[in-house]
Amino acid sequence: MQPIFSNSFLSHYLAEFKLSSITNIRTKILIIKGLIEELESGKLQSLKEEEIKPRFLHQFFGDILDFNYNNISNWFLREEKNLLLMQQNPILH
Repeated sequence: MQPIFSNSFLSHYLAEFKLSSITNIRTKILIIKGLIEELESGKLQSLKEEEIKPRFLHQFFGDILDFNYNNISNWFLREEKNLLLMQQNPILH
């Protein structure tokens, strides 16, 4: 698996990084471990994209990165809303 960021990019941030400055670090580690276990077990491959995306976005951006859900007007990321018709007829997806 390819890393998302290069070592040279991260080195700038890691030089000053202190794990103790991260709030709820144990909870965040457990969430990340759970996501990794689901990926490695193959569980994610058996799920539909619509089942994975909302939970992943909520856990990763909200629970791990602490994005503020009360301030979504400043987000560039939006959750896709499925139409009722699309939910009733999977052929239309």
